[in-house]
Amino acid sequence: MLTAIAVTEPPTSTGGALHLAGLALLIWSVSRGAAGARLGPRPAWRAGLVIAPLLAVSLGSIVLLPLTRLEPLWRLLAAVWICWVCAGGLIGAASRSAGNTAARHDLTNTQRDVHLRTRPR
Repeated sequence: MLTAIAVTEPPTSTGGALHLAGLALLIWSVSRGAAGARLGPRPAWRAGLVIAPLLAVSLGSIVLLPLTRLEPLWRLLAAVWICWVCAGGLIGAASRSAGNTAARHDLTNTQRDVHLRTRPR
């Protein structure tokens, strides 16, 4: 009789915890830099400063294996933060481009008016 041998990942695998620690470092540094530069969306930067230490807690799962059950929650928090920052950036870019369109239109009208005033008769 043939017996199948199941090959499983060793219980001391650290790939998930190290990935989350790197993500925590990324979120922390982006949040600190953007908060210092006073960029929007400000609530996202404050949330990032809270989420990053929570992700760093995942390093405890290297030693305490039951903490690996929380890794999907940490990943969800990180994904929500990334989507929040991206949506805030898109909204900010859209509002800035709408404002720039009006500014470019005014500049064009101003140039036209100057051209009309300085045109030789």
